Amino acid sequence: MQRLSSATLLLLVTAGLAMLSSVVCQAQPGSNQEVATDRPAAKPPIMYWEEYNPKSTLVVPENRVTSARYPFVDVHAHQFRAAMLPGEQVDNLLSAMDGLNM
Repeated sequence: MQRLSSATLLLLVTAGLAMLSSVVCQAQPGSNQEVATDRPAAKPPIMYWEEYNPKSTLVVPENRVTSARYPFVDVHAHQFRAAMLPGEQVDNLLSAMDGLNM
């Protein structure tokens, strides 16, 4: 599953709140917005969360991070199976961790 950036999440929340506030304004008596009552309400098209994929308009220089700036220890690791791996696979795992400055 793809993680959303904080900017995308903020955009989604803001759009959702805007839609919710417009619905609440229409439902309140005495609001300035006119509500047509002589025709049935049209159902809005349904868009599921997985289908929402807006094009990003953010223009910034790309900065790919290939290794940690400072050495770190991964305290939440799933390397408990490493004890059961053959020696060659353990060496591959250790070299991958070294490549990340881990």
